[in-house]
Amino acid sequence: LEMEAREAAQAKAAAPVSPEAKAAKPPSWSDRISVTGDFRYRSDGTDEEGREYVGLQRLRGRIFVDGKVNDTTNVVMQLGTGGFNPRSQDATLSGDGSAKEVTLRQAYVNWRPVDDVALTAGKLPTPWALNPLDFFHDSDYYPEGLAVRYGAATGFHASGFWLQLAER
Repeated sequence: LEMEAREAAQAKAAAPVSPEAKAAKPPSWSDRISVTGDFRYRSDGTDEEGREYVGLQRLRGRIFVDGKVNDTTNVVMQLGTGGFNPRSQDATLSGDGSAKEVTLRQAYVNWRPVDDVALTAGKLPTPWALNPLDFFHDSDYYPEGLAVRYGAATGFHASGFWLQLAER
């Protein structure tokens, strides 16, 4: 009997895997994590009458990591240039080869218990805007706190948030 059981186990291991069994296999970590980024270089200049021309070379670099924890939860992190200025991600090139700071710009968890509701906590994108535009507020600013959003397919949208603010 032991030999028959061993032969059956070997035959099962050697058998081809069905498409259904392959589909049931959980995704690997590399399938659940995406890494993207961008880079910008620009030259800014200020030329005012009666003042010396000021020219600045600036760059911005960002790396985004989005990890899918499960079907309802993902974790997002962003590293970027700009140092500790919460309103700019530009690093100014001046200082004869000096190092530039890279900081944690975003780090949050987003949980969607149902299709139209999302709970976001951490250093998050602006919770008060559907499509952040620089015309109304600084889209480089990422507040820290907790936000709840409701957005139905009908077009109705609502959000509530609590933000940690430091008084200076």
